[in-house]
Amino acid sequence: MPALRVQHEPEGVSLWRGANRLAGGLPPEVAADPALAHDTIGWELLLQEVWGQPDWLLGRFYTPAPDDGRAAIFVPGRALTVEASADVPAVITNLDALDLTLTVGGLPVCQTRAPVSCGRLGPGELISLLTHAAGMDLCRVTVRQALLGRLLTAPPLTLRARLAEAARGAPVTVT
Repeated sequence: MPALRVQHEPEGVSLWRGANRLAGGLPPEVAADPALAHDTIGWELLLQEVWGQPDWLLGRFYTPAPDDGRAAIFVPGRALTVEASADVPAVITNLDALDLTLTVGGLPVCQTRAPVSCGRLGPGELISLLTHAAGMDLCRVTVRQALLGRLLTAPPLTLRARLAEAARGAPVTVT
């Protein structure tokens, strides 16, 4: 995960991750207080890590993005399970709606119904629908599956890699 960069600007402190400005116009004490910085941008960072979208800003996780036209998988039935730690596919169906289940680290988090227009849902649409439906349960299950009972210094170090490992059923090391 790229480190956060603090930049002092005329209107206040801004927080950056790579080339993305995550927040701006913040009071100067944010630069010296990691907890305050986390309170300001923590949810956005969590969503970036869980979904593997480090360049997305917070609003993009809640606004269905236009389909990017990538190759899609055909979903023959009414149900689709999406694991947050895996690449989210574009899907094609001949139905007007799909029943979606979100899993994080292999554990079910929520279910929702997704309307399908033109027989296709893009990855951005799926991420947006599932992020809305999961709410804070996304955070709770992420912590349970990726952090509790696991050594924080042992590989894999990224949150997403830890979730993928949990989804594959890797044993949890309890210390």
